[in-house]
Amino acid sequence: MITTAVLLCVLICSGLRCVRSESLAEAGLLACELVEERVSSGLSGAPETQFVNRKAALLLARPGREADTAQRLQEAQRAGVVTFLATGSAVDVTRHVPGGTEQLQCEIRRYSTGGIQVPWKGTAGPDSAWFTCTLRHSANEFIVTAFLLYPSPAPQQPIGDADTLNTSGGALAADPG
Repeated sequence: MITTAVLLCVLICSGLRCVRSESLAEAGLLACELVEERVSSGLSGAPETQFVNRKAALLLARPGREADTAQRLQEAQRAGVVTFLATGSAVDVTRHVPGGTEQLQCEIRRYSTGGIQVPWKGTAGPDSAWFTCTLRHSANEFIVTAFLLYPSPAPQQPIGDADTLNTSGGALAADPG
């Protein structure tokens, strides 16, 4: 119950339009949290990792609904949230996410391939940025993790508050809970 209230608060505070009865397939947009790691030297000189949570959105570009996608993208940009626009996805994450968006927690993190070049249909290169997008059901009914590829050189500086990252998704891991 608290988790649902927190997610609802995030949706309201972020300014994103989300109707409680909409499924992810219908909405195409989900409020998320972008978790970024910042490494700095501590007082002893040892590296310290700090986690910074930021407002973000996952926007699924759906064929035949380009006008709706453009409208949702503008909403996210006006709300000042980082938007991950998932286009050309080989895996339809909505098939694995039943129910309404109010039951979902979304977390996006950078992902390191450890210097290994990962085969990817399309434009993946050695400087591409990878992200994981994890969707958790608030009652622990399932967890779905998708890998998102940002084919441009990885942004080394923090991502801006209203930036849009055009990503493609393909690899998916699902845990039925």
